[in-house]
Amino acid sequence: MSLPVGESSLLHLCHTCGRCLVTKECTTGSHQNGPDQVRLTVEEQPQPQCSSTSSACPEAVCAATEQSGPRFLRPPTIRTMRLINVESMQLEDFIGDVPQYAILSHTWADDEVTLHDVAHLGDDAKAQKKGFVKIRKACQFARAAGLKYAWVDTCCIDKKNLVELSEAINSMFHWYRKSVVCYAWLADLPASSSPDSKAFKACRWFTRGWTLQELIAPRNVEFYDGEWNFRGTKSSLTHTLADITGITEDVLESPESMYTLPVARRMSWVSERQTTRIEDMAYCLLGIFDVGMPLLYGEGERSFLRLQEEISKSVNDLSIFGWRKSSPDQKCYGVFATSPADFRGSGNIDLGSTTMFMPEFMVVNKGLRIHTSLYHGPQQAYLLKLQCVERIGEERKQIGIWIKPHGGGQYSRVRASEFGIESPAYTSNMHLIFLFRYISPARSHELEGSHSNALMIRKGMNSKTEVTDEDFPFEITMWLPQDEWDSQRGMFMNDGAAEFAAYGYFNWRQDVEPTDDMHKGNSFMLILGKLADEEEPFVSLASFEDTSKNLTTYMGDAKKMVAAARMFPQDRMVLMRDIWRNVAKAVFVMLEKTRIDGQEVYCIDLEYGDAPPETKVDNTLIPEATRQAARKAARRAARTNSQREEPVTYGTGSLFDE
Repeated sequence: MSLPVGESSLLHLCHTCGRCLVTKECTTGSHQNGPDQVRLTVEEQPQPQCSSTSSACPEAVCAATEQSGPRFLRPPTIRTMRLINVESMQLEDFIGDVPQYAILSHTWADDEVTLHDVAHLGDDAKAQKKGFVKIRKACQFARAAGLKYAWVDTCCIDKKNLVELSEAINSMFHWYRKSVVCYAWLADLPASSSPDSKAFKACRWFTRGWTLQELIAPRNVEFYDGEWNFRGTKSSLTHTLADITGITEDVLESPESMYTLPVARRMSWVSERQTTRIEDMAYCLLGIFDVGMPLLYGEGERSFLRLQEEISKSVNDLSIFGWRKSSPDQKCYGVFATSPADFRGSGNIDLGSTTMFMPEFMVVNKGLRIHTSLYHGPQQAYLLKLQCVERIGEERKQIGIWIKPHGGGQYSRVRASEFGIESPAYTSNMHLIFLFRYISPARSHELEGSHSNALMIRKGMNSKTEVTDEDFPFEITMWLPQDEWDSQRGMFMNDGAAEFAAYGYFNWRQDVEPTDDMHKGNSFMLILGKLADEEEPFVSLASFEDTSKNLTTYMGDAKKMVAAARMFPQDRMVLMRDIWRNVAKAVFVMLEKTRIDGQEVYCIDLEYGDAPPETKVDNTLIPEATRQAARKAARRAARTNSQREEPVTYGTGSLFDE
């Protein structure tokens, strides 16, 4: 077909490459979705066509089209819109510049007129369908308003074409926003009721997910009752609409202002609405959060998880985690909500600061990664502040969520029915953590036992902020690796790890005055490790004054530290000097396997006491390995010389068997 430049005609756009413009239907058999018909004004004669022998449009064809065909087909993604001509009642497709149009907002019912009906049914057959009345009325009102086109979702979208459906849903908010007028038909509103009546508030239109954006997006909305009587506009009913929907009047008057509101508050608008398909609870919110994503019908609630991930990519608003479970059915949850219903009650959340001052967070394959402060809270949980406030009457409270570690730096949300409120007594530390995105009930049950095989400091667990053992004069000042350390429970979480290596550094407590002339500079390390084939973990103490092991070389690297310590026998005692440099005291470590909350845990007890007298040799700190070697030598000597009365000596001092 030869067309003169500038003449308007129906052309076809191939879905496979999105660029190849031809004048006939693509003859390629593999083009499953077929071509789109688009009304265009041709700038130049399109010459090449799709090859009938290839499975996709050949690059040569597309290249030729780019050189000689219409240049406006680049880039490949082209927004199209199908409109009803209000005079002829026929559908016309537009690309690029779309004429002014009216749009219909309604709730779906039985016997709707679809695009397939328009293409295959005669005028009389279409008119017999119940859904045709709303189409005719919308066109009638548009024609009276001086508009030539109208849009109705039942017949203007090919819902069997997933490509077109996905594009339409991702464009829906924009289409309603660009309309000259939106006619909202409340099919179940009696003609005798007033806008302030219970009947108006009970209309099904206010309960559907899709109608949320259809209320917010258009600049001009006209409401009609079930008999198509005019009942008012969005402007005249703003106060009533705000009361029914929970949407502030500012947003109803100026939709752009909603993008400055917390994510949690916007989620609350849809928390009591419903859609026929579960996935649509996410898809109907794309415009509310100004994001786009592909449609995957059949994925169920995962669509809402994907929506939250897309929102997280575009804004670092911590209020997205500001949801609560009304009736929790598991102990551990992911950081993302499973349904918009979880945001019921979040409509009174305000940002405590702008997002510019909120921490960055990102969804990675280990979960949601964030570097932030964690506050020690009650019930062995940590408070993650959301930098948001909740308005309760005249009060404004800073809120957060409770989280719990499970090892490997991964955390779950616990006590999901409540927000955490910061207390002045809570202390905080910066952490790089990974929050589970979603946790199934089965996984939650599994995580409840994640402390299995943990190494727990049962006695001697003091820190700079909390003293749990007054009799132990040392405090822990550093643990590595921090990802595995749960300071709330004094526990290393290592369940499921093939290998485990950690160490802690203890200093003399600043609030304790030493007795017996002990030196405040005393310190020691607790070194822990476990291999997959070991029945019991490696536990050893070490002093920096013990130069024979040269462990200071490995400070900052837990794996190397444990590997170096394993080259020597486990020392369950480390000796301490007084101010005269004499050995006077010692720290002892004991290991016991017990059950805590139904799981086997290795409990580590640290005790401080007098050093055994046999550990003093010329006031030199003798490592346990050396003592053991000396004892063995003493026993051998005793067996070979049973007549000898005096003890065997090592150096110039004495060593006695325990």
